[in-house]
Amino acid sequence: MLKRAYRASPLHPQQSTDQRSTFDKFVEQIELRVSEEPFFGTRAGIVALWVVSMPLEKLNCSTRSTAV
Repeated sequence: MLKRAYRASPLHPQQSTDQRSTFDKFVEQIELRVSEEPFFGTRAGIVALWVVSMPLEKLNCSTRSTAV
């Protein structure tokens, strides 16, 4: 898992207090979790299952319309 390292530059020295808003901290935590491998792999698997199930859904819909 890679974490971003925020470095102080000579033009912008690191401040002792964190001046980010609560929203900015929240967004950073969400971004870190979403960019991790397990989250991405799970979502890719869900999309793959959805794509594979599309022909089955079409077959199921055509069977229902002929049975009614």
